[in-house]
Amino acid sequence: MALVRRSVLAWGLVLAAVACAKGASAQDYVAAVEEGPVEQGSFTESEPSPGRDCGPDCEKPEPRPGTHFIAEANAGATTFGTGGLTLGGLLGVGGKLGSFPPRFYLVGEVAQTRVKDEVREGGGFSFRHERTYLDLGVGPRVYIPVYGPIRVFGDAVFGQSLATTELERSDFGLIEQEGWVRFSQVGVGAQVRLFHSLSIGARARWAWNTGPSIYADDELVSDGRIKRTTLTATLTGHF
Repeated sequence: MALVRRSVLAWGLVLAAVACAKGASAQDYVAAVEEGPVEQGSFTESEPSPGRDCGPDCEKPEPRPGTHFIAEANAGATTFGTGGLTLGGLLGVGGKLGSFPPRFYLVGEVAQTRVKDEVREGGGFSFRHERTYLDLGVGPRVYIPVYGPIRVFGDAVFGQSLATTELERSDFGLIEQEGWVRFSQVGVGAQVRLFHSLSIGARARWAWNTGPSIYADDELVSDGRIKRTTLTATLTGHF
């Protein structure tokens, strides 16, 4: 009887020891998970895993600031007369209105267009008609995003043109005239934003001048309406 009691007591001590050992292992495991060192490649609470919402204390990357100024250089050709070269520049200020996609700018533009007609015939007759228009104007421009870096735009500019004309004929010599005439223009184009601060594009514009001009007929000086069509390539900086 005493032997049986001793056996039961011994087995009880063994089971108690096993139970204590198991409980200690579970506690150690929990402690190792909650307080133990983090293996390489894992993430802690202060360093959240990718795609996890880290709450208000997380440092998120700031969005890229928008641009509010443009500076544009353009060069191309005009179909006015027998054709000629045009050069110009444009400055603008504006930006986006809230979440509305289009961008609105107030622009000021200066451009010079020069055309030259020249004829030389037998018998000593010669004819040369050279015209230069220095356009100065201001007006609105609107950009509309299309897809990715591609945008289309339209503008309208109003101001004055310094018109210089020279008419030379072999039968009556040289006549020169210079003066300011009214100027209005509309333009359309497209741009590709290569970088955050640089884009390239193309622009077509139609300009009208109302004022004095020189003709090659008997009426040498007259009031007329001149229409000029110009195609240019553009290089625009955004800042």
